[in-house]
This record gives sequence, C-alpha cells and structure tokens, in this order.
Amino acid sequence: IDHNLKGARNMGAVRRTGRLIGPLEAIDKIWANKPKLDVLSVGPRTEMELFHLCGYGFDPRRVRGLDLVSSSPMIDIGDMHQMPYEDNRFDLIICGWVLVYSDDRARAMREFVRVTKPGGVIAVGNTYIPQEQRGDNSVGVLSVAEAKVDTYLDYVRESVDQVYFRHGAPDNQEGRVIFIFDVKK
Repeated sequence: IDHNLKGARNMGAVRRTGRLIGPLEAIDKIWANKPKLDVLSVGPRTEMELFHLCGYGFDPRRVRGLDLVSSSPMIDIGDMHQMPYEDNRFDLIICGWVLVYSDDRARAMREFVRVTKPGGVIAVGNTYIPQEQRGDNSVGVLSVAEAKVDTYLDYVRESVDQVYFRHGAPDNQEGRVIFIFDVKK
C-alpha cells in the first residue's frame, strides 16, 4: 500500500504510461485508431493511469484496467497470469512496470498474447537494477537475463510479428527494458 501511495503522490502512473505511449503513438494503426481500440492496462494501481490513456485519445468506454485490488468500476479484479477475459479481446495491452512483480513472467506474457486480438499490440516496460544497487529490496527485481528484451520475446516468439520498439538496459547497469510488438496468431 505504501508503494502505491508513493506512486500516486509522485504521479508515477502517469510517467509509467507516458514512457509507453510515446512510442505507441508512432505506430500508425494505434495513432489513427485510438478511439476505436479496446485497451487493457495491466496493473494500473489506480484510475489515474486509465485517465491518462483517455487523455491521449483512447475512448474511456473502451479502456479497462486489471489489477489484484481495486474499488474502481474501470478496473477489473484479476491476475495477469490468468486473466478473466475471453481470447482475442483487446487491440492493445499496456503493462508498464508491472511484469517485474510476476513470479512467472513467461506465463504472464502468454496470457497477454491470449487476450490480444490478432494484429493487436502489446507494450511492456520494466526497470532493471543491478544486485549491488538494490540493497535489501527484492520486490520487483529482474535478473540480468531479464534486462534483455529477447528474454521476454522468446517466451512468446511464435506469436511475435513486428517488433516496433525495443530498448534493453545497458550491460549490468540500471536501465529501462521496454518493448512493443504486434501479435500474430
């Protein structure tokens, strides 16, 4: 709860989403069709992230959140490892700085693909922090291998079409791990 309150106070949800929205807006099928797209934000914490998406032109009636806890009617209760949605439900999945908390990232990635429509887009962002810089904090930690984009793409390689954006952390240095790709089925 303290972590979520800190994120709400410093506008963390807006910054997380913004890091993914920038490259997403460069993709024509996203930019030109924002009001028509069914969007899922995985782990938004609060409605702030969903409102941020709406501020970029996504239709609020077509934007959903999925989180473990929420009192918002815009955020469904559920687990990213077993989402309460039918196959091929969403045009766009945004998972900003949440996959890092998964205990089975391969399963979560497969679940993202399952609920994404053919030709839909998945955008994921995480941060890698080297062991020596983490201190005692082991929550939300990526391994050295998970500082590389291909580790995640390999989980769902058969469903990866075009990779629009990829940015891995520099070798054993703190950095962002961000990737955006099309889903083929």
